[in-house]
Amino acid sequence: MDDKLNELLSGIEVKGRQRGRRVRLTTNEWCKVQQLGDTYWLYVVWDPLENPDPIPLMVQNPAQCLDYAKKEIVAARYYDIPASNIEQAARAQREEKE
Repeated sequence: MDDKLNELLSGIEVKGRQRGRRVRLTTNEWCKVQQLGDTYWLYVVWDPLENPDPIPLMVQNPAQCLDYAKKEIVAARYYDIPASNIEQAARAQREEKE
């Protein structure tokens, strides 16, 4: 494959969002942005489900251009326990005590 084509294809991330909403990149995506530098492109399509723009916004090397604007979000880790399992455990414990 041609070196220029290889460079072009090395990193493109496409995001679709409602116009005006923040665009989210995962930690892995941001790491890839930093690794690939000028060979990484972020394409953003506003309103992809309703009235998409025919041409996406294209940003080369988002790590360089958008580093000042990024905000790291650290999500809380938690465990989901279905209500039916809680009821079953409580019932089993209650029966053990009887």
